[in-house]
Amino acid sequence: MVYYCHSVLVNHHTNTICLKGSDFLAWQFTSDRPIYIQVSDQIVSDILKGAYKMGEKLPSVREFAVIAAVNPNTVQKALSELESVGLIETQRNTGKFVTQERSVIEMARKKRGELLAVEFLKSMAALGYTCEQTISLLEATKIEEGKSDERSNA
Repeated sequence: MVYYCHSVLVNHHTNTICLKGSDFLAWQFTSDRPIYIQVSDQIVSDILKGAYKMGEKLPSVREFAVIAAVNPNTVQKALSELESVGLIETQRNTGKFVTQERSVIEMARKKRGELLAVEFLKSMAALGYTCEQTISLLEATKIEEGKSDERSNA
């Protein structure tokens, strides 16, 4: 049985939820961080990956709640956080939109990159790598953009 609710597809046979035309399914959450932060992080990731373009209208709170399988109040809190940092804007009687300010999106991209870099460096340190060894390893395994790693195909 499949139901459509605006732009949301809910398939009860496979228990999947996705946006029509989207390439992602129901979101996965962990217990180590509040759900609203994880919802916020997922929306930021989607914006940074280009799933939502600058100036594009976002799904409604209820649609996001169905997609994420969480309470609408949780989604509202996540969206309020994103609005407070300027990544999204509310247009009265129209909905929520991704900001059209490129600098705000670039700042979010830089912050996300820094967080990922810190996580990576901590993981490498836990394996016993120094910063210099990590850099050497990265340089030795560097993959050109758009090309696959030949060694992984062997």
